[in-house]
Order: sequence, then C-alpha cells, then structure tokens
Amino acid sequence: MQYFSSKTGVLSMTSKYFISKFLSFCLPFIILFASCEKQTDPAYLESIQQWRENRLQSLTREDGWLSLVGLYWLHQGENSFGGAPSNDLQFPPEKSPDYMGAFVLEDGIVTMQMNQNVTVYHNNEPVSSIQLNSDAQEFPTKITYGSLTWYIIKRGDRLGVRLKDRESESRKNFKGIDYFEIDPKWRLTATFQPQEPPKVIEVPTFTGNAEFENSPGTLYFTI
Repeated sequence: MQYFSSKTGVLSMTSKYFISKFLSFCLPFIILFASCEKQTDPAYLESIQQWRENRLQSLTREDGWLSLVGLYWLHQGENSFGGAPSNDLQFPPEKSPDYMGAFVLEDGIVTMQMNQNVTVYHNNEPVSSIQLNSDAQEFPTKITYGSLTWYIIKRGDRLGVRLKDRESESRKNFKGIDYFEIDPKWRLTATFQPQEPPKVIEVPTFTGNAEFENSPGTLYFTI
C-alpha cells in the first residue's frame, strides 16, 4: 500500500480507491443535474421572458406608470388647477400656466372649465368646457396639454385627477429592472379548489381605498 508523499508526489492506492468510488457514486448525479438543466422547458423560459418584456413596455410607454406625476382628490364644487401654489390642485409649475381652469364636481359628475387664455385638447381637438368620464366608465376622457395628460379616476366614493407626464424624470432616467436568474425549481404545480359562489375579498390599495374582488377559489401547493 502506498501513501502520498510530499517529497515523492506518489498517491497511495487507498486514496485512488476512494477517489474512484467517489466519482462512480457522484458522476450519475452530476450528469442527471446537467441533463435537467439542459432539458428545461424552452416554452417556460420564453413565457417568463415575455412577461418581463410586457412589464417593461407597460412601465415605459408614454402613459405608463413611470409617467405618473400627480394624483389629486376632488372636493364638491369648484377645484381650481394650474401651476400656481394658490390653486386647489397645483400642477407642475414648470409645465403649466399659473391658472388653467377648474374641475367642478357636482352630483358625482366632473366638468372641466378652462380659462380663456389656456388651450387644452381632447382627441386632438381643442376644448374649453367638457364633461369628463372617469376610468370607471367605458371610455374615460383624456385631456392633454403639452407633455401632460390627465383624466378622472373613481375609487370608491371618491373622484380624483390622475396626472401623467410623458417627459417625467422617472421615465427619462429609468434604467431597467434587475431580475434573479430564472430557476426552474420554482416552477410549482398547484391544485385548484374552486369555491361557489366566489368569495369576495378586500384588497387594500395605495390610495387608501379598499377594492373588493371576486376570488374564484384557492390554489394549494408545496414548496
């Protein structure tokens, strides 16, 4: 029996035996692991990549979330707006005339009335007074001025003005989204248990209002 010697550099027969056994035991698992990696479903990887691309497009488009620059809740009656701080709703002063006009809220209906020296557009047509449909309706009314776009949102009993700017700093300076590498082991199989009738669940939102959605059932899975 030989042993490894730092002087001679000879590896013992015992060491060779254990190395041989170790490799014969581990090699099949190494091959299996590599094989699994190679056999990852291309359609699965493509679906995740497509979701990421869709998310990126949704964020970065002209009216995407990166263009959001303001949200203003309306009170009953007249709500003045413009770049001056004395308005009820102050729009970005570098993008807005001091006094643009007013949103008038009466009986759940919002009408926008513009000052004479300010021209805004709806569907590329100038408007001076217009009733605004909210996003709770089929066709919300969108108004544009320069790089700004705004429309009415309805959340619970509240109505507000959502303001977007296609030239916002957030949109211009966006550097993309960092992701972890796709790991197929987190592709889980779940069992769906339906619920009839669907359960109504309360969903908190960043606006402070709760939204209520129908939940059709429950997914069960193991990690």
